[in-house]
Amino acid sequence: HAARAADLLLRMGRVPDGRLLLQRATVLKPSAAVFQQIGGLSQELQDFPAAMEAYEKALALEPEFIPAICAMGHLFQDQGELDKGAEFLKKAYELKPDPLIRIVAETALPPLYESIEELRRRRDDLENCLSRLVDEGITVDPIECVVPTTFYTPYHGLNDKSIAEAFGKIYRPKNTSTFELRPDVPSRKLRVGILSKFFCRHTIGRLNLGTVQQISREQFEVIVLSARRF
Repeated sequence: HAARAADLLLRMGRVPDGRLLLQRATVLKPSAAVFQQIGGLSQELQDFPAAMEAYEKALALEPEFIPAICAMGHLFQDQGELDKGAEFLKKAYELKPDPLIRIVAETALPPLYESIEELRRRRDDLENCLSRLVDEGITVDPIECVVPTTFYTPYHGLNDKSIAEAFGKIYRPKNTSTFELRPDVPSRKLRVGILSKFFCRHTIGRLNLGTVQQISREQFEVIVLSARRF
């Protein structure tokens, strides 16, 4: 009952209340899965010490609980501790050889750098890693699971074309059937769809506002969708 009630609260956007209810539930019945969920909610609330504590409790109950192992790896990566994060993710990959786990472990970038030299070295390492994954034929279907994005590379202010192309070769849907544009509307403008949950009160929205505004409405039909609650 507690899990259902917590899920209802989370659907309503009441994350702190949902987390509290789950924390109370673990007192009566400790569960690795519930502790892992608490850790994820704590990360969402930017409460990283609580997230770490929850993941540790999950692994104390089930040392080979892969979701918690991966979550620990992601938590360390988010805090810039890539080596520690890679250790957990490599352990998870040994238990479950999922290519997505390997990709996350090997392509992570830190949010901050000590110098321009470190930034360029990290980018070189990333491109070499991507080339290796492509050569090995590693692919993940982005329709079947949520795949990580190159969130930090646009902030580098450098050309990301080769990085984006490499990820495009790795993230490939199994269904590659194509479709043809309808030939009966030759005068119709090319439609451009832009979707994000970060358009409102977020850096992404502010950075891309000018780009969206400058797309020619004479050549393109532009549709912008914001996928979040307000």
